[in-house]
Amino acid sequence: MGMDETYGLLNWSWCRTRNSSFLQRLSSLQTPFQGPGVSEIEPHKIIFHPSTGLCVQRKSLIAPLSLGSCAESEAWSYTPEKKTIGLKGVYLCLQADGMGKAAKLGIFCTDATSKWEAISDSKMHLSSKLCNGSIVCLDIDSNNVIITNPCKCLSRDHMCDPGSQWFKIINSTRTIRSTSSRLSLPNSSGKDQFQLEISVGAKIHEEMEKQAVRQRKK
Repeated sequence: MGMDETYGLLNWSWCRTRNSSFLQRLSSLQTPFQGPGVSEIEPHKIIFHPSTGLCVQRKSLIAPLSLGSCAESEAWSYTPEKKTIGLKGVYLCLQADGMGKAAKLGIFCTDATSKWEAISDSKMHLSSKLCNGSIVCLDIDSNNVIITNPCKCLSRDHMCDPGSQWFKIINSTRTIRSTSSRLSLPNSSGKDQFQLEISVGAKIHEEMEKQAVRQRKK
């Protein structure tokens, strides 16, 4: 008691953490993402943000992507060859929309704005190219919304803090929430209920294809 370890996890009384935010960053790692005894579902990717201990998630169909608990992370897919980060099981991929703008999910996954590459010595800057040729990296704003900004700390500037732009795509077999929307609709009698499951990405993709066909016919 009373012995203060300057670089220790606990404070001088050993009853409280020295830095509560540091404990939050560790909390996501206290339960393994994969390994013995953690094979709850098929392997998928999650996008981890080390400096906050949070993961990229989609809270609703219209809300921007943001950081949140890794227990509620989306299931992503990523292959270095295609360089596309997609929602696993649906036709949606991560896209850069502009400098300082929120990253978005879209269905056109072949252009440069949908390609992401891990750059810098750390390999934790996820970079993409805008339509005007500018290179941007994933970042977060003050509300933990996922945005794209000019890549920072790529040179050997020891005073630069790259933390907000560090993301790591990691493997996981933890249980994740569903990426499908469920609508509960009454049957003809109005008494019993049945579940109508709609794959959000596939539905959007279908509608966009119909619109494209209509445009070509005009």
